[in-house]
Amino acid sequence: MSKESLVTSVRQRLNRIAKENQLDFNSVQLRYVQERFLFRLSKSTYKNAFILKGALLFLAYGIPTLRPTKDIDFLGSQLTNNAEEVKAIIKEICEVEDADGVEFDSKSVNVESITLERQHRGQRIKLVAFIGTARITLQLDIAFGDIVVPKAIELEFPKLLDFEAPLIKTYSLESAIAEKFEVCVKLNFDSSRMKDFYDIFKIASHNSFDSSKLNEAFMETFSSRSTDIENREVIFSDEFKSDENKQKQWGAFQNRTGLILDLNFGETIDKIIVFIEGSLTSENISKKWIPGSWKWE
Repeated sequence: MSKESLVTSVRQRLNRIAKENQLDFNSVQLRYVQERFLFRLSKSTYKNAFILKGALLFLAYGIPTLRPTKDIDFLGSQLTNNAEEVKAIIKEICEVEDADGVEFDSKSVNVESITLERQHRGQRIKLVAFIGTARITLQLDIAFGDIVVPKAIELEFPKLLDFEAPLIKTYSLESAIAEKFEVCVKLNFDSSRMKDFYDIFKIASHNSFDSSKLNEAFMETFSSRSTDIENREVIFSDEFKSDENKQKQWGAFQNRTGLILDLNFGETIDKIIVFIEGSLTSENISKKWIPGSWKWE
């Protein structure tokens, strides 16, 4: 198949996916480009240096109806928090070739240092990819210095079309939850990040957990970020659950994203309390989380 025919075929099939699932075509196209970047990463010598986190992580775990994302989030491992080094690595990944209709412009790679939610510096990369004449901007955010408990896991990222799927290093769900919860606790009333509460609820809704592993992730994450886990009492309080501003933020988040729960903000927090407190109070007794019945056994 010629290059032009391949590009036409890819765009037609992506358009079919968008129509069949009532999705925005540009969002499907971006999702495909993200997937193919991950594939090139998986074929590069740096496949163990980037650990997938963020919203795309949940796709890797097969968790449905999570919020869409415009960027790819990573934890940097085995590389330094240096813009020039990161730029050289990303350019090399872009130059990995594959017959999937996507071309990444290595000359477009731009890297800037940013401050992430922990007040730590990270790197933000922007680059351009093409599917034929269609120009797609890709953004990558790389954090540094966090830990993954119990450890990073290799997963196959789901593919949209019939090309080889990426096999990549990913966060454990335990660490993903622990990091989101730490941000909620640290910011408490100052937080407008309703996505963290939503994500914790959705992850707990679709996955079983071992209480001892989840407990370890909480303790290690809060310790490494110098946050007192006992401060969770603030976001679990009636005052926080009934806060008028939080209710408005929760409604605005759902309206903006289209991710609607049959729970108000306070009810969502009550669900999260059951999930988190059960792992923190189980002491040395290992329990299993049963999402269908929403309880630890």
